[in-house]
Amino acid sequence: MVQGVDQITAALNAPDSTFKVEKHIFADGTHISYYPMLVPAAFASMLPPAGAGRVTTAVSPDDLEQVVGGYLLPDGRIITIRRDGMKIFARVTGLPGETELLAETPRRFFLPGGFDVLYTFEGAADSPANSLLVRVNGTQSRAIRKATP
Repeated sequence: MVQGVDQITAALNAPDSTFKVEKHIFADGTHISYYPMLVPAAFASMLPPAGAGRVTTAVSPDDLEQVVGGYLLPDGRIITIRRDGMKIFARVTGLPGETELLAETPRRFFLPGGFDVLYTFEGAADSPANSLLVRVNGTQSRAIRKATP
């Protein structure tokens, strides 16, 4: 198996190739046992480091409260933003769990882990946000704040 991988690596690393290939042998791995180790190892080498190029800032509880609420996306899903102490979390209808958002400014937040996801809350700085611009890998969607009951 290793010989076959060496041949593939050599072909993909040819002088005119645009691929960057790294070979990693998992010690004591078998044909099937390496799969659970392969995906995290591959993602770690493909994704930028956590928070790449982004700097977090402290945001006051009052500023965090200005973005808390539900925001309706054009496809009908709702992004729910909730606060827990000095942190805020986002949950999107239809997706499992919620994600902590890190503040870059009082109205701009990003996901930890180096992902290209940016949440920008729109509206006057001294009042609740009226919409949310979500950018994921360069694609943007605007979500409108839902009226609170």
